[in-house]
Amino acid sequence: MEVEVQKGINHVVVIPRRKSVDASVAAEFKRKMQEIINSGISLIVLDMRDVSFIDSTGLGSIISAYKTKDNEQTLVLCNIAEGIQDIFKITKLDKFFTIFSSKESAFKALKIDDE
Repeated sequence: MEVEVQKGINHVVVIPRRKSVDASVAAEFKRKMQEIINSGISLIVLDMRDVSFIDSTGLGSIISAYKTKDNEQTLVLCNIAEGIQDIFKITKLDKFFTIFSSKESAFKALKIDDE
């Protein structure tokens, strides 16, 4: 699964470059997210701009990433498609994750200057 990683000074933006995060790619996506988390970066922005479908396995990989991070790390999501937002609401994951409408709004709220 292709994942673009944009590194900043104290953050990283992770962009899955696939329309679906599903059972066919969830294990690889989970592994890549864990590598990023294990690198010790303090802020991870998961930008879902290209993703239009996610299944329960894909959701599980994002939840796993969140549970893997330590208390000093922050993982936020942005650019979630409307249909996927509905899934987050139905499963109440919108209460679990901090979700921003765009990368820019995430950067502004988190006071990140160095894109």
